[in-house]
Amino acid sequence: MRGELRKVLCTRWSAALLAALVALNGVLFYRYCTQPQGDEDYTLPQLRAAYARSDAELQADYDAQWVRLDAAEPLTDEVYDEIYLAMSLDEAVLTQRETVRSYPDYVRSLREEAEAKQRSGFFGAPDSFAGRSLRRAAAHYAHLEVLAPEPSFSGGITVLTDWRVTDGICAAGGAMVGLLLLTGEQAAGLLCLVRPTKNGRGALFRRKFAAMAAELAGLFVLTYGGNLAISAAVLGLGDLRRPVQAVIGLQGCPLPLTAGEYLLCVFAGKLLWLLAAETIFFLLCACTDRAALALGSGFAVGALGLAMQKVPVLWLQSLSLTRLALMDAFLKDCVYLNLFGLPVSRFPAALVFCAAVTTGGYAAGRAVFCRKSAVPSVKNRAARLPLPSGAHTGPLRHEGYKLLVRGGLGAALVCLLAVQIVSTRAVKPPSSEREMYYRSYSERLSGPPTAAKDEFLDAENERFAALHAQLEQAAAQAGGDTFLLEQLTADTERQLRPEDTFREAEAQYRALLPGQSYVYASGYERLFGPVGARETLAYMGLLVFALLLGLSQTMAGETESGVDVLIRTAGAQRAVLRRKLLLCALLLPAALAAAYLPRLIAVAYRYSLPLLTAPAAGLPIFRRMPPWLPLWGVLALAALVRLAAAAAAGAGILALSAHTKSTVYTLLIGCAVLLPVMLLILFQ
Repeated sequence: MRGELRKVLCTRWSAALLAALVALNGVLFYRYCTQPQGDEDYTLPQLRAAYARSDAELQADYDAQWVRLDAAEPLTDEVYDEIYLAMSLDEAVLTQRETVRSYPDYVRSLREEAEAKQRSGFFGAPDSFAGRSLRRAAAHYAHLEVLAPEPSFSGGITVLTDWRVTDGICAAGGAMVGLLLLTGEQAAGLLCLVRPTKNGRGALFRRKFAAMAAELAGLFVLTYGGNLAISAAVLGLGDLRRPVQAVIGLQGCPLPLTAGEYLLCVFAGKLLWLLAAETIFFLLCACTDRAALALGSGFAVGALGLAMQKVPVLWLQSLSLTRLALMDAFLKDCVYLNLFGLPVSRFPAALVFCAAVTTGGYAAGRAVFCRKSAVPSVKNRAARLPLPSGAHTGPLRHEGYKLLVRGGLGAALVCLLAVQIVSTRAVKPPSSEREMYYRSYSERLSGPPTAAKDEFLDAENERFAALHAQLEQAAAQAGGDTFLLEQLTADTERQLRPEDTFREAEAQYRALLPGQSYVYASGYERLFGPVGARETLAYMGLLVFALLLGLSQTMAGETESGVDVLIRTAGAQRAVLRRKLLLCALLLPAALAAAYLPRLIAVAYRYSLPLLTAPAAGLPIFRRMPPWLPLWGVLALAALVRLAAAAAAGAGILALSAHTKSTVYTLLIGCAVLLPVMLLILFQ
C-alpha cells in the first residue's frame, strides 16, 4: 500500500494540489467565521463579545440605543448603521438566551403535542407507522425534560456543522486520488505491466482502495481538523460537556448528547459518507480508462443526487448521496423513515446505507477491475461508436474525430446543452402583482415619448392624487374608528396598489433623453441584473468544465499514446497543431450557444425582449451605455465577451495539456483552478 500512497503523495503536481485544497479550505472557512452570516449585519466574533455582558446590561444598552436613535440630529447613514448594529447584537443575544432557558417548556410542548396526536386518532392507528412514530418521539422527548441547559455562545459549533464547502473539497481530493490511482496508470501504460503479475488483480485493487481510503482519511483530518482549530481560536467551542440542546438550532435534537458527542457523531457520519461517495467514484474509474469520462460520470452522479432531493419521497431524499453529506441535519429533529411500518431514525439509517454503498461499491469495483482487459483491443475501441467507412480518413476529419468522439468534447457539449435546457425551468414567468402592473404600464408607454403618453401620465397622477384625498376624507369621517376606517378605505386602497409601480414606470419614462425609447425592462433585467449576472458566471463555470472534459486530452493524448513520436518524425507538428486550433476555434461558438442560448430563449419567451433596435441607454440598467448602442448590440457585445472568456479558458486548457503531457493532471489542475472560483461565486 505504501507504493500506492507514494504515487499520490510523492509526485509534484498531486502533492501541490492536495496542499492547495487544504489551504483553500482554511482560507474560505476563516472568511466564513469572520463575516456576517446570512442576512445578519453582525459577525460571529461580535456576537461572541456581546455574550460577555449580562441580560441587564444588554437590555439597558438596547433602551439607550433607542433613545440615541430618537435624539440623533442629523441622523446620518453611519450613525444609523452603528445604532442598528448595536441593537441587533443586543436583541440577538437576549433572544438566544431566552430560547435556551425555555428549553424545558419547549421539549414538554413537543411531547404533549405528540401525545395529543396519538389520542386524536387522526394520525393513524396505534400499530400504524404514524402511531409508532408518535409514541417513539414522545418517549425520546420525555427523557429530555430533565435537561436545563444554560445559555452560552454556540457560534463555534454552529459554523462547524453549517459549513458545507469542506465536504466538496474533500470529495474533490478523493476524486483526484481515484483518477491518479486508476485512470492515471492506464493512461501511462503501466496497468498492462502490473495486471499480469501474481498480485496484479484483486490484491492490486485492494491496495489501491486502501490507499484511497487512507489518503481520504488524512485529507478529512487536515480539513476538518483545520476547521476545528480555526473555530476554536476565532469563536471558541465552549464547554463541550454541555447538552447539545444548549446550541442554537439544535433544540429539536431527540438524543441526550453532549456538544462534544454531537460533533463526534457528525464527523464520523461525514467521514463514512465521504468514503461511500468516493467508493462510487472509484467504481466509475475502474469501469473506464478515460479520466474525462470518469470525472464526467462522477459529476452526473452528483447531479442525480441533487435531483433525488427534489423527489417527494422521504426515503429517496434522505438517501441521496448529496443529502447524506448533511449528517448534522439528521440529528436536528425527530423525523423517521418508514421501514415496513417501523419508524427508523434517519441518522443510523444513513450510516447503514453509507456502509452498504461502500461495501457494494468495493465489491463491484474489484470485480470490474479484475475482469476488464488492461489493453483494450482495436476491435473493441471501434465498436464503441460505429462510423461509416472513410468517415475520417482526411487529416482535418481525423482530428475532428479525435476531438469530438475520442476526446469526448461532443458528448460534453451535448450534456451541457441538456443541463442548460433543464435549468431553464428556473426562469419562471413573471407572476407578481408588481410585474403585472409594470407590464401594463409598459405597454402604454412603449416606444418614443409622445404627447399622448404625457397626457396619460398626468391623468394617472391626478387619479392617484384624488384617491389620496379620498383616504383623508375617510379618515376624518371614521373619527378614530379603526374598523369603520378599514371599511371605508378598502376599495381606495385596492386602487392605490399600482401607485409604486407607476412611479417606477414614470421615472423611467421621464428620464428618457432625446432619441431614446421606453422599453419594457424586465427581460433585460433578468438577463443582466444581479440574478442574471450570477447565472452568467455559473454557466461560464459549467462551460469551462465541459471544455476541460473535452479538451484535456487534445494535446496530451498524442504523448500518452506515443503518436507524438510519429508526428515529430514526419515533421508535422505545426500542421497538426494548426488543425487542432482551427477545430477548437470552430467549435467554440457551438459550445457558447449550448451554455447560454437556452436561457436566452427562455427569457425571451417568458419575459419578452422588445424593441431590440432601441438605444440601450433608455433602460435604467444600461444608463451608462453609449447613446448609439442599440439593445441588440448589448446582446452581441455580451456574447463577444463570453466568447473571448471561453476562448481564453480553452487556450489555457490546451496549453496546460501540452505542458503536463497528461490528461489526468490537466483535469486535476483545471478543476483545482475552477473550484475556488465557483465556490466564491456560489457563496458571494
